[in-house]
Formats: sequence, structure tokens, C-alpha cells
Amino acid sequence: MRAKLTIAGLLLATVAVGLYWYSQRGMKLSETDSILIGEFSNAAGDSVFDGTLREALGVSLAQSPSLNLVSVEKVLYPRDDIAKGNLSSEYFLIGDYEQAATLAQQALRLDPGSAAWYENLATAYIALQRLEEAQNIVELAFARKLDDPSMHAELYALAFLRGEPAAMEREMTWSDGKPGGEDALLALQADTEAYVGHVQKARALSRRAVEVAENSQLSEPAAIWQGIAALREAVYGNFEEAQKGADKVLELAPQSRDAQILAILVLTRLGDVRRVKTMLDDLAAANVSNTVVQSAWLPTIRAQAEMVGQKPVKALELLDVVKPFERGQLIGNLSYSCMIPVYLRAEAYLEARQGQQAVAEFQKLIDSRGVVGNCWSGALAHLGQGRARALFGSTNAARISYQEFFSLWKDADAGVPILKSARIEFAKLN
Repeated sequence: MRAKLTIAGLLLATVAVGLYWYSQRGMKLSETDSILIGEFSNAAGDSVFDGTLREALGVSLAQSPSLNLVSVEKVLYPRDDIAKGNLSSEYFLIGDYEQAATLAQQALRLDPGSAAWYENLATAYIALQRLEEAQNIVELAFARKLDDPSMHAELYALAFLRGEPAAMEREMTWSDGKPGGEDALLALQADTEAYVGHVQKARALSRRAVEVAENSQLSEPAAIWQGIAALREAVYGNFEEAQKGADKVLELAPQSRDAQILAILVLTRLGDVRRVKTMLDDLAAANVSNTVVQSAWLPTIRAQAEMVGQKPVKALELLDVVKPFERGQLIGNLSYSCMIPVYLRAEAYLEARQGQQAVAEFQKLIDSRGVVGNCWSGALAHLGQGRARALFGSTNAARISYQEFFSLWKDADAGVPILKSARIEFAKLN
């Protein structure tokens, strides 16, 4: 079974760090297991959405060959909690956290002894910014003696969103020395440091997360933590660090699709076009039936390539097809969401000098704290709005947005390229 591995948000959004540890110990589907989808209605009333949802669910066929998605008319599934719980997991792919929560609740009522459904429900509540309910669910799990690293990642996420550094530190202390827990919490803390511009601290924490995962023989999580760090370096303008990080991702887990996706995204942003083309072609050919790869990641990466080639209009066209997935957790068994397609779309609008549209896209990131969490995109959205508002002459509003970013980065490392650029831009507004 592909239980929802808590963590929604590029690390935090729904508990940002998808815990590989849980996926390794979780239940598995047998060859005869199936998921019923016939009983679930499409609340959107949109046939296109319905088709997209069923395609998104179908990605599990590529990830778990033993998983069958069939109509209720064809089979009566005897383990309803598994059916509902797994389906709640699939709703995370398209970012429908309301539906994910509803199904997790149903699964939990059927099997209150399953840690996975508590984690799914807490993750969904965090994404929906229903923080008190998420806290209560985790405490209920603890009361039932259900305790694992995923629960503590949830608590870390809650503490970040509430601005409670002492509570975050408690979870870091708890994770010390715990296989599958320590590396994930270190990666979370790295993103938290990066969120406020502490790049050197973030870099050291990410390095430690990778080392801990490697020492625990968790090669894919090690590569994911490295990939997340490399992407962050690329966005912040530290291109040499980003390049080294992307190369290491491919060394750590060369067979991991998710690690490969992160590496390709980084290399594309760095403009390594020739190398990326071959890698992207191989990724597409190896994942022909994987809807998330074909409908979300490939167009996103190609849009990034168009941006590098200074073709923002083409990038916007590519990103339009990604909209059903833009709030989703797109990294397979290691769920994470920075809402990267939204951030890239906002950048494309900026490049196309469509300031108001860019402001709207950046606002999506600001409004989705439960999904974005401590990801870099949440902090940089304020800077992006400042740049966008300056485009259409709203100088006072632009100044406020820049100041919001500077407030977040008030103690940031001085030499971060994106911060240096922001300060130059801000000076020109005055």
C-alpha cells in the first residue's frame, strides 16, 4: 500500500518531508488488492477534472504494479479502510486536500489502529490550515500508542506554521539518532533556515541530512534531500553549489525517478540544455504511463527550459496543462510540494512583463501556507510581488512587498545573490 507519507509541502506544506521510513515499513498490497473508485463523486461537476483525477489515480499503476483501480461494479473490496485510505493518498497528488481529509476520516473510522490514516488526516488538515484539528489528530494517535517519525514531522510542521521555534527544537531533539527520522527532520530544519535566508546553516543541515540517510542505507531519501538543497541553491543564485548538488543527486540514487526529476529541474534552471535533453527524453520514455511525470513534471521542466531560452509565453502555455496538479505533492513516495509550477508561472509572467498576473500567482503561494510551509517559494513570493508591482508602476505597494521579504530575511547571509539583487532593485524604487 502506498500510504500517504506525511509531509506535504516542500518539506512542510503538509509536513514537508515525505518520510521514506514509513513507506518501507508500511503495509503492501497483494496481487489481488484493488481500490474502489466508483463510489466517490466528483464534487467539482467538471468532466475534465474527473478525467484528470482518474488519470492521477492511475499513476499508482506505474508506481505499484499490484495496485488495481477498478469500478465498484467489478469488485467488492473487503478492506474498506485500505481502499479509502489509499484513495485519500491519491488526492494529495492533485492537491485536493478537502477530499483527502474526508477519505482519511472514513478510513480512520474503519481502522482506528492504523497510523497511516492519522498521518493522512493530519497532513490534509495542515494543508487546509486547520492547525488545531491537525494537532488533535496527532495527539489522538499518540494516545493510541502510535508513534513514529512521521508524527513528529507533522508536529514540526505545525510548530513552524505557528511560529514556535522551541516546539520545532523539541522535535529535532526527539529525532536524534532515530533511523528514518533524524534525516527527515534535519532536512526540514534546513528548509526552515533557508526560508529566512540562512543559507550557510541550511547547507550544513542538508549535508548532514544526506549523510545520516546514507549511513542508514536510505539512498533515495539521501538523494531527495540533496535534490531539494540543490534546487534551493539554484533559485537563490548559488549556481556552483546547485551544479555540484545536482551531480551528487544522480550519484546517490541513479535509478530513482524522483531524484532524477529534481536533478533535471536544477540542471534545466542552470541552462545545461544539452545534458538535460537526453535525460528528459529518457525520463519520458521510461514513464510513458505515469500521469504525474507526463502531465506535471515534463511540462514543468520544459517550461523552465523555455524560461532559460527567454520564451516566457511558451513557458506559460506549457504550465497551463499543469494547473490540475499545481497544489499537489508530486514526488512519488517522498511527497513534497513547493507549488513549483505556480512559482515558475509567476516568474514567466514577470519575464513577459505581465505584472498583475504575476502578483496573482505569487499570491497563491502566500495564501497556501499549509501547502508551501517552509519552502523557499513561500518566502520568495513576497519578493516576486514586489518585482511584479514595480512593473505596473505601483511603487508604494512594491515597496511594501520588498519590505515584507526583507523582514523575513532580516538576518540573512549577506552574500546570497538573490538578496543582493533585491536590495539593488529596492534602492531604485526610492
